Amino acid sequence: MIEIQAFKNSLVQCFGKGDVPKKVLVALSGGVDSVCMTYLLSQYRDKFNPEMKLHAVTIDHNYRKESAEEARKVGELVSKWKVDHYVVPLTYEKPLDQITNFELVARTKRYDVFDNLAKQLNIHNIFVAHNYNDQLETCMQRIRAQSTVFGLTGLKQRALIPIPNKLPFDYVKPIEVVRPLLSFSKKEIIDTCVQNNIQWFEDKTNQDIFLTDRNLYRVALNEYIPEVLKKNPDSDFKSISYEKIGETIQQSKALVSYVQARTKTLRESMLEKDQLRFDPKNGIVSLKMDKSAFLENGPLALGRFLFEILHPYSASQNYFWSFTKVLNKVVPRLNRIVEEGTFSPQRFTILHLVFDVRVFDDNVVIRISRQPVSGPAWNKVIQNHKSSSGMSDWILYDNRYWLRFRSSYDATFTIVPYYPPKHFPMLKKQYLGGIPGMAATSTPLIMFKNGDLSLPTYNLAPSSFYVEWHLKDNAIIELE
Repeated sequence: MIEIQAFKNSLVQCFGKGDVPKKVLVALSGGVDSVCMTYLLSQYRDKFNPEMKLHAVTIDHNYRKESAEEARKVGELVSKWKVDHYVVPLTYEKPLDQITNFELVARTKRYDVFDNLAKQLNIHNIFVAHNYNDQLETCMQRIRAQSTVFGLTGLKQRALIPIPNKLPFDYVKPIEVVRPLLSFSKKEIIDTCVQNNIQWFEDKTNQDIFLTDRNLYRVALNEYIPEVLKKNPDSDFKSISYEKIGETIQQSKALVSYVQARTKTLRESMLEKDQLRFDPKNGIVSLKMDKSAFLENGPLALGRFLFEILHPYSASQNYFWSFTKVLNKVVPRLNRIVEEGTFSPQRFTILHLVFDVRVFDDNVVIRISRQPVSGPAWNKVIQNHKSSSGMSDWILYDNRYWLRFRSSYDATFTIVPYYPPKHFPMLKKQYLGGIPGMAATSTPLIMFKNGDLSLPTYNLAPSSFYVEWHLKDNAIIELE
């Protein structure tokens, strides 16, 4: 059973030096985990934090006939604990049995609901009831997917919500997912509900091994593997028992902690020495490293360093899942160039980024910029918009630049990648100076129907048009 003091300690650990928030949103499925977490939060509030306001949302996936009635009963249950409850039904474009990636689709839809409701309620923390068993299942799933050591650390107690940002961080505080039950086992959670006579609802689809991969791993770890090991303790399956996977997680965390410390030291040292420069206006990162430091840091630390600093500058839609590409493609390519010691400039492209590398006697100079947009990619990057006297909503252009605008008259325009050979002469006709050359390639250029042009990152715009811009926030190192 989970004692309230142990739960309080877990909450404090989740938020580190910060205070536990006064207002939270609970992802409440009605299963034993989320019901237990909601109960414990209400007990924590009553005993330690009486000003805390609890909201809970239940997602009705419409996968089972009884799901709507269960959602209603869940609301009745938590209302006794002074929890405001919301039910949100989901709809799908196809019948559920025709959705091949149902797990991913459902997860994305759930987090969209959480994000929207949290913002409506002015809440910044969504509590999710993943437990220690879930942690092990996640690790097993990632082992199967050949994850890097960073993935093998499992779920985090606190992380940014896993959906694209809808606004710059300067204008809205990012939503965080909080997991206070990660250190508690499924048995402890069930015992807590049983001993406190708390009802919960079993979702039979959680045992459907054909519905999601996680269900398959859950059944394997909880039922199949223990049964095999009971009959044959020396079976090969002992390497993927709960105990062994738990050891893998702890070993991975120790290694990742070491790598992150080295990465942070490298980043701070290079910034202090002016060896790392960020140029948001042109979308360029420049770095200069001693040859010895470049080779001595090792592929894991170097790969993580590059992965972290380059996130805002890459147009890749799948960047969050691309550390393996950086580790297996970027780092070996850079190492090979440095070891060969060729003095001629070297260039390669990965993750919509161009790496220009120069090797000198004692150091390596790398310039990283947006891959020029051409061919079929051009049409995917172009955006059409309208502006009026009121400030527009923020839009994310090319998955790199946040833009919003207003004009003194109703204006229609197109945003395209700046291509100096074509657009520089056009800008020169409109502006007296301050027009960039090739360095600004692929930054956003606004083209009006009347022929006017605007280059937001250089503050070039017609007098009747106002535009704000921000480079995409670095969500990867936001919680460091």
